[in-house]
Amino acid sequence: MSQAQRQDVLRRLRKGHARLVIATDVAARGLDVDDITHVINFDVPGDAETYVHRIGRTGRAGREGMAILFVTPRERRRLRAIEDYTGQRIRPVGVPTLEAIAERRRERFFAAVASQLDPDGADALAPYRGLAATLIETHQGDVEAVTAAIIALAARGRSLFAEGEEPRWMIGGPPERRDRDDRPPRRDRDDRPPRRDRDDRPRPPREPESGMVRMFVSLGRRAGLSPADIVGTVANGCDLPGSVVGRIEIRDKIAFFDLNEGAVDRVLGSVGQFHIRGRRGVIRRARPEGDRFDGDDRADRRPHFAPGRPPERRRGGPKKHYRGRS
Repeated sequence: MSQAQRQDVLRRLRKGHARLVIATDVAARGLDVDDITHVINFDVPGDAETYVHRIGRTGRAGREGMAILFVTPRERRRLRAIEDYTGQRIRPVGVPTLEAIAERRRERFFAAVASQLDPDGADALAPYRGLAATLIETHQGDVEAVTAAIIALAARGRSLFAEGEEPRWMIGGPPERRDRDDRPPRRDRDDRPPRRDRDDRPRPPREPESGMVRMFVSLGRRAGLSPADIVGTVANGCDLPGSVVGRIEIRDKIAFFDLNEGAVDRVLGSVGQFHIRGRRGVIRRARPEGDRFDGDDRADRRPHFAPGRPPERRRGGPKKHYRGRS
């Protein structure tokens, strides 16, 4: 946006005409408003200093403020870096369910009604008592029905109940981490099998965390595939949050990523095939025994021929050349 537009947004924010502003780190530079109560970080910044600058815009002049940070499983390392930099622990909070959101709305609604019924505000309700009596009389004295209708109007389109089903990506819940005591005991060095040469060892498929499913992608580094491509394909193609994607591993010709088990069917049904940079890719469940071309793709060393030109078949060994007789 232009500088004039930016100044107009700041003016409306300072006067309270705008309650919410969405800005990038660049657009938010120099943002100086004293009454900001919340800073919501949609992603974890690449460096801790940027995070400190972001949250420094709330809680100014002795006021209280709250900073909220959305963290996906693959961003946990950056979260720990921020905690080390600030010397403070960021308290984790789970994503609320639909029922929890509805319960919170009901609590706030009941509190607002209770404040109107306070004895100190009895005079303010006096003009409305006659209207209430008329409504009840008009509807055959059904106080409950009249009250329910008034509540529905007061909700202003924000349901006080958990409607619909929980998003499928939330059904599985966050991945569980095993406690140190639950880990299998380490084997003694003498009990370990003899080491093979590193080049001869296949790379076994890595087990995903609890609640996650390991997925296979038929494209890799050579096709220009990046982690952002995988997250974007899943999020945009299936209308899912990027947090359903966990650890990502991109190899030379293929890639793997962990996916919340509640989102697997939706992803396979929506983006089983996709295109990136002119290349068609396939997403499917990874095979437990390891997919073809796993490891460093040595299995893909097959002879290649020019398009449309089949390999020549020769009989009796290599072609012989004879020099003409003089």
